[in-house]
Amino acid sequence: MYRQPETTDLNQLPLWRALLTPTLTVPVLMSPTLMIATLIALALSGAVKAETALEKIERELIADHDIQQISNQVVFDDLTADDSTLVLFDTRGAEEFAVSHLTGAIRLDPETTAEAFFAAYAPLLLTKQAVFYCSVGRRSTALALTIARQIRPLDTIKPPANMIGGIFRWHNESKPLVNANGATDKVHPYSWYWKRLLKYPAKAASKP
Repeated sequence: MYRQPETTDLNQLPLWRALLTPTLTVPVLMSPTLMIATLIALALSGAVKAETALEKIERELIADHDIQQISNQVVFDDLTADDSTLVLFDTRGAEEFAVSHLTGAIRLDPETTAEAFFAAYAPLLLTKQAVFYCSVGRRSTALALTIARQIRPLDTIKPPANMIGGIFRWHNESKPLVNANGATDKVHPYSWYWKRLLKYPAKAASKP
């Protein structure tokens, strides 16, 4: 008895697999060069989506919160300047900080009160502006707002700022990071869900 050859439903396959699967129902018209170029484009598309998602978070934070936002390029330039005018506060958890952080950053628990912050760092803030950062900016923006509300208009202390995009954008742009062992290219992903915002997810790590 004649049996019709089984066909592959390309809609049920990942796109990369579908491109490599010969079938009687769809003619294979791609040259090897075009196929390789297509696969490379697919591999890079994840990074494009990650950047778009991170930019969306950045726009929402800027629109929804009345706090100064500083680009990471301004922070980078300050770190490499002879006379720094910023002091960096990392508002992530201890495990995240241990994997990597910006050079010279001080870890600050995201639940720190304004009173405790000023008690510890007021003298430092007389000459430098506090810049907070976390993974993408949510925790750091919240803490910066808490601190800013306690600064009176006539105070000599500058209101704190948030670094746009957090350590994720910093890492995505291949800016330098350190940990207790020295320079590193690793970054804590916070969770499997937030890892998708990283341009280089293979460099995500939960330990130094």
